[in-house]
Amino acid sequence: MGWFELDESRRPLVIIRLQTPSPVEHEIGLLTAKLDGILDAGENYALIVETTKNQELTASQRRQLGRWVRDRQAPVARLCVGQAFAIPAMVTRLVLRSIFMIASPPVPYVVVSTPTEAERFCAEKLAERGLRIPLPDLGRESG
Repeated sequence: MGWFELDESRRPLVIIRLQTPSPVEHEIGLLTAKLDGILDAGENYALIVETTKNQELTASQRRQLGRWVRDRQAPVARLCVGQAFAIPAMVTRLVLRSIFMIASPPVPYVVVSTPTEAERFCAEKLAERGLRIPLPDLGRESG
């Protein structure tokens, strides 16, 4: 299992699930390359970042991720209709909210405790643009 899973199965909803506490060095580059692909598509989307563990990034990884965020601010602001961070740990949510008071994302955002709350926020933001989230594919055949 890698550090993250990127789920685009319900586009325009994109979900990043952070699965382990610490990425190996190359995983930040893998994540940013996949995010570049989303931006390159040129379509509106909403992003959920889900985590169940506190994330421990090295200084180098924080710089790499920060550089990507800074360099992609304009296309993110143009294409992303909203970002939701689903973090069950109250202390981690408080820390993230504090960071966002200093440097907030360039799009509407929310920091919540559950993926359900995150999806509700993203659905509202997408609806404002006339977009909707497809239902999950439960493996059923239509007919």
